[in-house]
Amino acid sequence: VEQLRIQVPSKDRQAWLKAELNAAAAEDQPVYLFAHHPPFQIHIRMMDMIRLVQWREVAALLTETRADIRHYFFGHVHRPISGCWRGIPFSTLYGTNHQVALDLGPAEHTHKTHEAPSYNVALLSDELTVIHTCPFTYDGAVIDHRSDPNTDHAKREAGRAQVAAQEG
Repeated sequence: VEQLRIQVPSKDRQAWLKAELNAAAAEDQPVYLFAHHPPFQIHIRMMDMIRLVQWREVAALLTETRADIRHYFFGHVHRPISGCWRGIPFSTLYGTNHQVALDLGPAEHTHKTHEAPSYNVALLSDELTVIHTCPFTYDGAVIDHRSDPNTDHAKREAGRAQVAAQEG
């Protein structure tokens, strides 16, 4: 796949990132990386063509660091994707306007969709990274499960009792 030349991190930026990662490692501080372009293939051909150009350099830098990289957040692909790259958990989300269709084939151009736009809320702590997705244009009902006839209240109570017993 041929890459387009955009968003190239300069040697100065790479040196800055290396220094920051080394400082975090020296102070035993967790690191959360935020970027626009992913540094790896996501297997949507047209998006892979415009991934981070200097991905090899970034991959080497992240592999060499002793920093505790907890999560890699990125955008640009307008598609909810999560996984693990070189031992680093990652995620991205729908865009806030158009979305990119899920097409894992050899497409020559990118199809767009009108799936709901969203934003994410990341809750970060020493023990846990939790990422919530909010499709902010949703205008459907919000249902109180206590009055929903489709809720199996006996199963719900049994589940709560089981969790309480495990915690107690």
